[in-house]
Amino acid sequence: MKRTISIALSLLGALGAATQCVLLLVRGKAICFNEGCRVVEALTRVPPVFINLAGFGFFLAAALLAWRGLSPGLARRLLGYLLLAGIAVEGVLFSYQYFVAKAFCAWCLSVLGVVVLLNALAGMRQSLRAGAVLAASFATFSVLSFGVIQPAAGGRALDGGTYGVRRCAAPAKQLYLVFSSTCPHCAGVLRALESCNSCNFHFNPIDQIAGLDLPGVERSAAYDPGVNRGLLALLGIEEVPVLLAPGPEGMSVIRGEKRILAYIRAECFRASPVLNIDPSRLLGGGSLELFRDEKDDGCNVKVECPPGEQPKP
Repeated sequence: MKRTISIALSLLGALGAATQCVLLLVRGKAICFNEGCRVVEALTRVPPVFINLAGFGFFLAAALLAWRGLSPGLARRLLGYLLLAGIAVEGVLFSYQYFVAKAFCAWCLSVLGVVVLLNALAGMRQSLRAGAVLAASFATFSVLSFGVIQPAAGGRALDGGTYGVRRCAAPAKQLYLVFSSTCPHCAGVLRALESCNSCNFHFNPIDQIAGLDLPGVERSAAYDPGVNRGLLALLGIEEVPVLLAPGPEGMSVIRGEKRILAYIRAECFRASPVLNIDPSRLLGGGSLELFRDEKDDGCNVKVECPPGEQPKP
């Protein structure tokens, strides 16, 4: 009975991985039930199609070994080694999502569940070995540092990438502007902030800058542009400027020069802020994206602007 269930689970896993590969090749997007898949995929060096191909091979091999095509003793040992390798890989992937990405991929968790069940069906000794491997992966990740910036007491992780802050009396909002010193659209947003308003602005460049030609900017003691680049990668965003507005319901994400200027005019230059938020436009984790129907006006973070289009902020 256990052997039949193991074969069925392995074939189900192989079918799922094969389906994901076909979808990635045909439409460039796999099935996933949450935004965590896109976040995790953006942080991997290997294309998702190759990862799913490896998963297909793993589950197919597990099904064949469970079927005992070789001698029973040898097949059982090979299956045990294969399942331990699978739980080790899944332990690393799960730990990476928990400690580094801070987001969970629904498909990845489904694969982890199948691998755990296969180890459990292989017997008590195999289950204990798999549990030890999984615990070791998780414990190892817990003591390592991967450049994840932890916020100071009362602060946010974004503060680690803040070059400086311009404060106003009784601010209505705390806003973070992620920008590049070579992006003309970023310069357009910075020019709009020359006068004081009712929002505190945190300036988070994705590169090293010598200074900001804006009045009242209080320099931070130190800042790391890598924090801001890592944030964009985590969100799957490849263009700047980006405005981030933390709130009680999550993080609002405003992309592009036109959208950001419209948001600032509505929220930061009025005595009574007017919210231009459509509650139906939800992203993952309760965050919002505003003015989605307008054309993006931004610079790709991976492409250098032409020499004649590099106004310094």
